[in-house]
Amino acid sequence: MKCLHCGLEALEPQQFCSNCGASCPVTESSQKTSGLSTLPLGAVLNGKYHIEDILKGDSVNVYRATSEGEQNSLLIQEASVNSKKKLNIITRVIGTLGHIKPWLSAAKKTEGKIAEVIVDHFLPLREKFELLSSLDSSDFQRAHEYFVLGDREYLVLENPPGQSLLDIVSEDLPSEYLAIDTAINLCQCVDRIHRAGYVHLDIEPGSIYWSDGRVRLFNFERAMRQGLQRHDFLTSDGYSAPELFLVDQKVDSRADIYSIGAVLFWMISGQSVPLIGASITKVLSSVSSFELARILISCLAHDPNSRFRNVEELKEKLMAYQLARKRDLHFDTACLTDTGMVRKNNEDSCFILESTQSTDLGADSYGVYLIADGMGGEQAGEVASTRAVAGISSFILDSLTALTKPDSFADLVKQPIEKANTELYHMARSSPQLSTMGTTVTLGLRVNNELYLGHVGDSRAYLIRGGMTRQLTQDHSVVAGLLKAGMITQEEARQHPDRGKIFRCLGSSLNVVIDTYKEIGNEEKLILQNGDSLVFCTDGLTAHVSDEEILAEVERPGDAYDACRQLISLANQRGGSDNISVIVAKSTDVK
Repeated sequence: MKCLHCGLEALEPQQFCSNCGASCPVTESSQKTSGLSTLPLGAVLNGKYHIEDILKGDSVNVYRATSEGEQNSLLIQEASVNSKKKLNIITRVIGTLGHIKPWLSAAKKTEGKIAEVIVDHFLPLREKFELLSSLDSSDFQRAHEYFVLGDREYLVLENPPGQSLLDIVSEDLPSEYLAIDTAINLCQCVDRIHRAGYVHLDIEPGSIYWSDGRVRLFNFERAMRQGLQRHDFLTSDGYSAPELFLVDQKVDSRADIYSIGAVLFWMISGQSVPLIGASITKVLSSVSSFELARILISCLAHDPNSRFRNVEELKEKLMAYQLARKRDLHFDTACLTDTGMVRKNNEDSCFILESTQSTDLGADSYGVYLIADGMGGEQAGEVASTRAVAGISSFILDSLTALTKPDSFADLVKQPIEKANTELYHMARSSPQLSTMGTTVTLGLRVNNELYLGHVGDSRAYLIRGGMTRQLTQDHSVVAGLLKAGMITQEEARQHPDRGKIFRCLGSSLNVVIDTYKEIGNEEKLILQNGDSLVFCTDGLTAHVSDEEILAEVERPGDAYDACRQLISLANQRGGSDNISVIVAKSTDVK
């Protein structure tokens, strides 16, 4: 067996590593059971729960079951009424742990007690049912029913949905923003448990689930009332507070604060906290700022008195840090438009704005990025794009400078586009010269570090992050449809005779379907990070310049204006068959 912490190979299964003291996974051969017999598959409990699978057999049996009227499978926990679990601890290991850190030296004094301990910390099923029922929130595992049959008691629970945080983060580390947002949500969940008079004591990635965009907390087996004396030695390596490694210790909410800090550290660094603790140097080298390091160090302090006083205080610190980071994200932005080498008139229009607004609540940073490609011949296209950009930008600015902030920024990007479409539609119907006019529009609204999109047509928005280019919009064009269906290749699309035909634009009908970021990212907004760049452009650029070339030009040394100029120059060198408009926003260093 190999220790997951230090890598030492052990010849025989052991509960604790003899080198570093970390607990080792319990193998099937070494696991001791209490002799509580399990129900046979197919058994029916309480007349409605059908046992489908046996997940665990110990002092508490766990089954997967189905029930009429429930769409998803359920978990059923079974225990002997008033049962207690006996745990054997190897006393030799206590001596090994004692020299690792002074705070563990006290463990030597308890060797006589640890050899055979009655573990009564597992929350009784009835008490767990009462706790979950009192919390009565979708942020926690749902308790369906508690009942007693003979000498056994049963608790019917919701089966955890989808992937746990352990599964998600093991595949790909989240951004710092998402990690902190997860910790803030976790604080809100844990605060409710503490207000109910309990501590969770098992906050680790396998107990946390993301569901419908929110954090949900499961596994209340180790929960106990605050202030009670702990009589066991069971911990979650890398996530349990140091005081939980000692028996006969009173525990309070600060043990959960340590665990939240450990989960946050793991999400950011990909590493669990060592048994001997995370050094200040280790924390500083794993996070992006000294302020975040200070928060983590306060969470992970060995002495509970040196941690945050309560989870509400930790949440406030994380929220203040998150807000400061949002507002510290700044962009160098530029836009250029060019007639190209073939067209006589420029029917493109574009608009940019970077602004900071200060209030009593602090400063908010805004960015508006708007580009439009008109069509319709003669002056019609120019009129359409100009009127659309003027109307949309005016609407956005009025909303941002109003005394009351918009209820939804996702709706704010749609409302002015709808209004511009209505205006252009009526203009086209009232004038024969403008009857064929229309325009594309791609709008980006940045609110601190959140980007909202509104899009119609085949102009584009790109995100450049980590040396990769990601198209944030979908072209509403004939060629894009053929590409999506796999009927033509990317190279064939560049030469296709219908590459300029679009099936959606402003002004062609009274109602228009507007894409938002949700159509691409399944969320209403994109969270921007330091180092990101944004590119908005008309098809006059993408007809001649590839995504890879856009990436290369934007990432060259220089400012946003240089990138715009180089991209337009490159398109003109290759023919400049259409008007070319480009907006580039490059994030600057965070202070």
